[in-house]
Amino acid sequence: MQSGVSGWYARLDRCLDNRPHQIEIWLQSWEQSLRVHQPIAALLPEDWPTLPANLLTDPGHVLDHLLARHDAETDGRSPRGAHPTPPRLADAVIASELLESLTRPKTPVKSSTMHLSNLPPGFRAQIEKLNLPQHSQETEIDDEAELKRVEEGRRTLSGIPLPIADTSCGGGIFHARLIRRHSEHHEDSTEERRMNDTRLLLSSFQLLDVDELVVASTRRRLLLECIRFGLVSLKTVKPGCLPREEAERLLEDAVRQGDTLQGEWPWKQEPQLVVTNPPWLRIKDRFRGMEDGSKLRRELGEHLRALTDNGQPRFSTMRGNVNLYRLFIERSLQILEKGGRLRLIAPDSILREQSS
Repeated sequence: MQSGVSGWYARLDRCLDNRPHQIEIWLQSWEQSLRVHQPIAALLPEDWPTLPANLLTDPGHVLDHLLARHDAETDGRSPRGAHPTPPRLADAVIASELLESLTRPKTPVKSSTMHLSNLPPGFRAQIEKLNLPQHSQETEIDDEAELKRVEEGRRTLSGIPLPIADTSCGGGIFHARLIRRHSEHHEDSTEERRMNDTRLLLSSFQLLDVDELVVASTRRRLLLECIRFGLVSLKTVKPGCLPREEAERLLEDAVRQGDTLQGEWPWKQEPQLVVTNPPWLRIKDRFRGMEDGSKLRRELGEHLRALTDNGQPRFSTMRGNVNLYRLFIERSLQILEKGGRLRLIAPDSILREQSS
């Protein structure tokens, strides 16, 4: 993170050291900026530090930072080392999992390959010696089959596989970026198509976090992202947009409070895709700075080791000084549907850990 940006959060803490209050003011100012079509910086309290230019374009990323600092403080750690998932990394994680969009008519792809017979004899002889595989056309997507999957709630027209979950959602950045992609693919869609596909998308989100403030903030963040990208109406009903009240109901069910590691997955339908950036934190580093931190760490470790599913230990990786992201990998694989996919951000040290 650039020093100027990092310094803004430190200056904000000196101005207002109440994290929930900071988050509430930010969310209120963001909604007001959408309502009156003014920059969010013009609507913040006068005693707040001046917002750097590179924080003006993505209000959701500022919220991610505030929630990351809140998470560190809740755990007894310093907020200075707390950094959220960068938006570009989130985009890269989800990009390879998106399906072909069905919102636009297909255009024939022109082949740029040259036929072998058009080459000079000398070149042709050399290439034939290489025994290269014959060029094959890209696999054709069966639109009829894919539209049937949309009807079954298995994907959106915009190409997002469903249901799509985050087992440690924080500010919900992955689903926020999906909302942006969804909006882009529906730029030329009919109003009815866009609204129905948005309803399908929001009703198939599954986001879980253990923190009550994070859950409430993420629900509002995803709502504001939908409003920002023209998918949900802010005040009066708009053609092609979901009514705000309906979107709020869908997000109330989509973003829930719960413990992924210790509890049950609260949705009946298993996710087809899980995208997440779980805590990079060892159990021994939890609850640092807390008076009863040692007791809390011991109880957490004992409880995780005692968890069973169908008579078998829930976690086979509960050996040594375990890092929580390893447990999130194992738990995420357990909740996926058969044949589902997991995209998870973890440090490369996982490849060197014996218990992994």
